[in-house]
Amino acid sequence: DVDGDGKADMLVHTKDGNIAVRTNRGTHWDSGKHWSGGWDLFIDGTGLGVLWFGDATGDGKADMFVHTKDGRVAVRTNRNTYFDSGKVMITL
Repeated sequence: DVDGDGKADMLVHTKDGNIAVRTNRGTHWDSGKHWSGGWDLFIDGTGLGVLWFGDATGDGKADMFVHTKDGRVAVRTNRNTYFDSGKVMITL
């Protein structure tokens, strides 16, 4: 849930590294809006790492977790139309 309305939204991570959000409208998802780019090396975990999505802040909205191959996990907070620049939370 990206917008906090209690309905599952769709996050689309394209091969060219863009992340778009398609908002759940109850009977369909909208056409989507670009939220972030430059993530092409995080598609399948073989590049720089992987991306995960979940609510890290407890506000009911999905945030982006960036897990790099060197063990760092950063959280990029959902700012309603984009993910912020992030903060490293832990190194595993």
